[in-house]
Amino acid sequence: DASQFDYPTKENFKNKPLINSKNWHRELIKLSIKQVLVTTHDPHQRFKEINQARENGLTLINAIHPTALIMEDAIIRDNVIMHARAFVGYCSEIFSGTIINTNAQIDHHNVIKECVTLNPGVVTGGNVTIGRYTVVHTGAIIINRIRIGENSILGAGTVIIKDVPDNVTVVGVPGR
Repeated sequence: DASQFDYPTKENFKNKPLINSKNWHRELIKLSIKQVLVTTHDPHQRFKEINQARENGLTLINAIHPTALIMEDAIIRDNVIMHARAFVGYCSEIFSGTIINTNAQIDHHNVIKECVTLNPGVVTGGNVTIGRYTVVHTGAIIINRIRIGENSILGAGTVIIKDVPDNVTVVGVPGR
């Protein structure tokens, strides 16, 4: 419904060429484009496309909003997207392909593995590890010293007070 929303066509987006091809990396190389940011919604597909970019010699770049705040000694890998007012705490490590949405807060000494998606308003305590491909939905809260497994889903508003295994969906307060 937004009046200022732009939709891509098969050929362009915001008056720029849009490549819609399984061999997108080859098309970019032909056009002498060497830097890319993979934004695919599905975390598994994003991981696959990041690896295709690497295998084809493309440089993966980050997209970090100017209002995002990254504390001292944080490590931000390549192909990370940080939206407005995202926060990454002291000595945290953000792996490739991670998307940190608006107002998400990652406290100190967190490890966010490959292709995790943190939706708006997510808050993590200190010393939290989130496994690859996990999606944490809007407003979820994770207390200190928690490990979230790989390929899991944490529902909107969920409060996580104990470790979460791989391949599960957790909802509720506290999360179950």
